[in-house]
Amino acid sequence: MSMLPAPLVPPLTTRRSPASGPKSSPGPGRGVYWTPGVEILDRGLVVVGDGAIFGHKSGMAAHVITPRDGNLSLLVAKVRVGSGSFVGAGCYLGPGCVIEPGAMVPAGTNVRPKQIVTRQDKPI
Repeated sequence: MSMLPAPLVPPLTTRRSPASGPKSSPGPGRGVYWTPGVEILDRGLVVVGDGAIFGHKSGMAAHVITPRDGNLSLLVAKVRVGSGSFVGAGCYLGPGCVIEPGAMVPAGTNVRPKQIVTRQDKPI
């Protein structure tokens, strides 16, 4: 009996049928790249466009509980990550945030609830 090496677990990419149309429903788009260390809470409330890239140990949550007037307040809102956008390692995306197509979120950034990250075109 021969000893075979354990298979390597590659980063994940996704495939989606071209007939499914534009990305507006929850879930990942086509060609999304993420590592096994990406944390996704509330999967049904996360929309990821085609070709988005997620760095190691980044995460998303579509809910947050905060204190408000002596009580607790629950905010639930979809997290939207646009096509071709980049979410750096160690980033965390809060509920209701929008990462516009082609935008870049630098490593270690916490995107606050309902915050919009726009694409910053910089001349070369």
